[in-house]
This record gives sequence, structure tokens and C-alpha cells, in this order.
Amino acid sequence: HPVVRVHPATGEKALYVNQGFTKHIVGFKHEESEWLLKFLFDHIAKGADFQIRGTYRPGTVVVW
Repeated sequence: HPVVRVHPATGEKALYVNQGFTKHIVGFKHEESEWLLKFLFDHIAKGADFQIRGTYRPGTVVVW
């Protein structure tokens, strides 16, 4: 799937990557793709704005 997705109603662009599934970026050299994905994955992992924290118990459902 494309790394940049466009919201159908607003036209807003968003990055759509997942460390478990995104392996490379089509159209980038291998080294460039590897560097950019590492940067994005590190940013996501360290960014509190991209995470949800809560008290989880059996049956807890989180919608983000």
C-alpha cells in the first residue's frame, strides 16, 4: 500500500507505516528506504503523542 495516504473527505495526507509490515518504500534506493523507515519507526516508538496509556483490565477496549 502507499506510504502516503490521502483522506477521502478532507484530502489531508498522512503517513501509513507499520514496523511489522512495512519493509521498504517503492521508488527509494534501498539505503534511503531503510534510513527513512528507521527514522519513522523510532519517531513513532518515542512519541508520546502517538501512544495511548491506560489502566487495562480484562474486557478493556481502547479506541484511538
